[in-house]
Amino acid sequence: MRDLSMRRFARDLAGELFHLDTRLWRSIGTLLFEPGESARRAVDDESQSHQVVELDERARDSSTPRSLIHPVRLYLAANLLFFIIVPLLNTDQITILYNDLDVLEGLAPAYADVVAEEALAKEQDLVAYRAQLDAWIRSNQGALIAVLLPLLALPLWIMFRRERRYFLEHLLLSASFYTIFLLTLPLIGVTIRLLTGLGASSGALDSSAALVMILTPTFVWFAGLLLWLWRALARYYEAGPVKSLALSIPLCLVSLASFGAYAHLLFWIGVLALRTSS
Repeated sequence: MRDLSMRRFARDLAGELFHLDTRLWRSIGTLLFEPGESARRAVDDESQSHQVVELDERARDSSTPRSLIHPVRLYLAANLLFFIIVPLLNTDQITILYNDLDVLEGLAPAYADVVAEEALAKEQDLVAYRAQLDAWIRSNQGALIAVLLPLLALPLWIMFRRERRYFLEHLLLSASFYTIFLLTLPLIGVTIRLLTGLGASSGALDSSAALVMILTPTFVWFAGLLLWLWRALARYYEAGPVKSLALSIPLCLVSLASFGAYAHLLFWIGVLALRTSS
């Protein structure tokens, strides 16, 4: 007879929460200090599971938990957390990867003309159309950031095409990299706000000092990303240190450029979504 008591339920729930907590911290620790390891283990887990199914489907225990959270799941969680925290950190002076219509028009001033033409075509008031498009961009940018994964996975596939890996394997490393990106970028924003706040309170915040306070943490952050990617390439693809370093530099630049491509894509998808809506 099954035990459906509240005591059993509470004990099982506590066990599940503790297991999730330990997996979460273990996954984050592995992601930070063993670059590429979580993606490599995910590939190994899938390969072993496939081999077990081929030998005997009944031998596979699907309830057996994995030691680490899957890289894509961790990326989705970091994505959600990022778009909750970042709006709280942004100011009129500093915007951390949070797009609205004004930001996108700042990237491409010609978008203001596109918005005016779209409002005219829909026979809608310009202010009302701008508010509608801005609301769409704000509410959908978290979901559309998933387009970043193939933007980094594609150059990885090109660089390591001789290894005959599946494209999904490159996507897993891409997910790990962007998880690091999204988890650490808010920390840089907090650091910049603290530095500029201290400078302003001391009365020593001129334009050159503010620029130094912004560029220094940004440079340290970019160097950390470069180091992480260098070690990840060496571990995941078993590439030599020189090759890994040579490839990590353009890949880091590609990852930064991909956010620009994502911002423009966000604008055009929003325009098309409103164009097709009633």
